[in-house]
Amino acid sequence: MTLIAAIRIRGGVHLKPDTKKTLELLGLGKNNSMVLVADRPETRGMLSKAQSFIAFGEIDQETLETLLRKRGKKTRDATNAETGTKPKGKNAEAESFDKLAAQLLAGKKPEEIGIQNFFRLKAPRKGFERLGIKQAFVIGGASGNRGTEINALLKRMV
Repeated sequence: MTLIAAIRIRGGVHLKPDTKKTLELLGLGKNNSMVLVADRPETRGMLSKAQSFIAFGEIDQETLETLLRKRGKKTRDATNAETGTKPKGKNAEAESFDKLAAQLLAGKKPEEIGIQNFFRLKAPRKGFERLGIKQAFVIGGASGNRGTEINALLKRMV
């Protein structure tokens, strides 16, 4: 199963009510926020409905690992499933980022592993694409389906 990273890139002024509700259901409340969603027909429909306000695409393991390392947060009840205790030390957490990314890409939900599905990102270094956030990615803008090019944008925003 593939994971899709959805990033909100535009604000909410003069938003249609159905688009606003779709963004709320996706969990994208503020600009430069990101969520991970499963690649299913239902979520693809939601992403296409809000595509002029978000950028989305398939995330790879390397980018997901970097994202978890720099911007990931544990849930309030994050404990180790095998021992029932919280991991201690930076080395225990650093070694587990690649395992967490692999588990997420294998199909586990972020809540099951003990991390939040919501990521706050910075504005991208060197800005968005040349035509800006109001144009689609296929014609040189920033919004819409980016495919695997979302990884380059995420690396600039982490």
